[in-house]
Amino acid sequence: MIGLLLSPLGRWLGSFLAIALVAGGIYYKGYSDGKAKVQARWNAAEKAQLERNRTVREQAEREIPPLPSNAIPVPPDKPCRVRDPNDRDCG
Repeated sequence: MIGLLLSPLGRWLGSFLAIALVAGGIYYKGYSDGKAKVQARWNAAEKAQLERNRTVREQAEREIPPLPSNAIPVPPDKPCRVRDPNDRDCG
Protein backbone atom coordinates (compact mmCIF):
# COMPACT_ATOMS: atom_id res chain seq x y z
CA MET A 1 0.00 0.00 0.00
CA ILE A 2 2.75 2.44 0.89
CA GLY A 3 4.61 1.50 -2.27
CA LEU A 4 1.59 2.40 -4.38
CA LEU A 5 1.24 5.79 -2.71
CA LEU A 6 4.89 6.60 -3.27
CA SER A 7 5.00 5.43 -6.87
CA PRO A 8 4.40 7.90 -9.72
CA LEU A 9 1.16 6.11 -10.60
CA GLY A 10 -0.07 6.45 -7.01
CA ARG A 11 0.74 10.14 -6.93
CA TRP A 12 -1.01 10.61 -10.27
CA LEU A 13 -4.10 8.75 -9.01
CA GLY A 14 -4.09 10.80 -5.79
CA SER A 15 -3.88 14.03 -7.77
CA PHE A 16 -6.67 12.88 -10.06
CA LEU A 17 -8.83 11.98 -7.08
CA ALA A 18 -8.23 15.36 -5.43
CA ILE A 19 -9.06 17.21 -8.65
CA ALA A 20 -12.20 15.10 -9.14
CA LEU A 21 -13.38 15.83 -5.59
CA VAL A 22 -12.79 19.58 -5.97
CA ALA A 23 -14.50 19.64 -9.39
CA GLY A 24 -17.44 17.67 -8.00
CA GLY A 25 -17.78 20.10 -5.10
CA ILE A 26 -17.69 23.09 -7.44
CA TYR A 27 -20.25 21.45 -9.74
CA TYR A 28 -22.59 20.67 -6.83
CA LYS A 29 -22.28 24.22 -5.47
CA GLY A 30 -23.17 25.66 -8.88
CA TYR A 31 -26.05 23.21 -9.29
CA SER A 32 -27.58 24.00 -5.89
CA ASP A 33 -27.16 27.76 -6.37
CA GLY A 34 -28.75 27.56 -9.81
CA LYS A 35 -31.58 25.46 -8.43
CA ALA A 36 -32.21 28.05 -5.71
CA LYS A 37 -32.28 30.88 -8.29
CA VAL A 38 -34.74 29.01 -10.50
CA GLN A 39 -36.96 28.28 -7.48
CA ALA A 40 -36.88 31.94 -6.46
CA ARG A 41 -37.89 33.02 -9.97
CA TRP A 42 -40.66 30.43 -10.00
CA ASN A 43 -41.99 31.63 -6.63
CA ALA A 44 -41.91 35.27 -7.80
CA ALA A 45 -43.74 34.41 -11.02
CA GLU A 46 -46.33 32.39 -9.11
CA LYS A 47 -46.90 35.26 -6.68
CA ALA A 48 -47.27 37.74 -9.55
CA GLN A 49 -49.74 35.44 -11.32
CA LEU A 50 -51.82 35.07 -8.15
CA GLU A 51 -51.91 38.85 -7.81
CA ARG A 52 -52.99 39.26 -11.46
CA ASN A 53 -55.68 36.61 -10.94
CA ARG A 54 -56.96 38.42 -7.88
CA THR A 55 -57.18 41.79 -9.66
CA VAL A 56 -58.88 40.26 -12.71
CA ARG A 57 -61.41 38.50 -10.49
CA GLU A 58 -62.15 41.69 -8.57
CA GLN A 59 -62.61 43.57 -11.85
CA ALA A 60 -64.95 40.87 -13.19
CA GLU A 61 -66.98 40.92 -9.98
CA ARG A 62 -67.40 44.69 -10.33
CA GLU A 63 -68.41 44.48 -14.00
CA ILE A 64 -70.83 41.52 -13.83
CA PRO A 65 -73.95 42.20 -11.75
CA PRO A 66 -74.99 39.59 -9.19
CA LEU A 67 -77.94 37.31 -9.85
CA PRO A 68 -81.30 38.52 -8.59
CA SER A 69 -82.40 37.01 -5.31
CA ASN A 70 -85.35 35.18 -6.91
CA ALA A 71 -83.15 33.38 -9.48
CA ILE A 72 -82.99 29.62 -9.00
CA PRO A 73 -79.65 28.18 -10.11
CA VAL A 74 -79.60 24.92 -12.04
CA PRO A 75 -78.10 22.15 -9.93
CA PRO A 76 -75.07 20.57 -11.63
CA ASP A 77 -76.37 17.01 -11.14
CA LYS A 78 -79.56 17.70 -13.16
CA PRO A 79 -78.82 18.77 -16.73
CA CYS A 80 -81.64 20.65 -18.40
CA ARG A 81 -81.45 19.65 -22.04
CA VAL A 82 -85.13 20.39 -22.75
CA ARG A 83 -86.61 23.39 -20.99
CA ASP A 84 -89.91 22.57 -19.34
CA PRO A 85 -91.77 25.71 -18.23
CA ASN A 86 -93.46 23.72 -15.44
CA ASP A 87 -90.12 22.47 -14.06
CA ARG A 88 -88.88 25.05 -11.55
CA ASP A 89 -85.29 23.75 -11.66
CA CYS A 90 -84.94 24.17 -15.42
CA GLY A 91 -86.64 27.51 -15.83
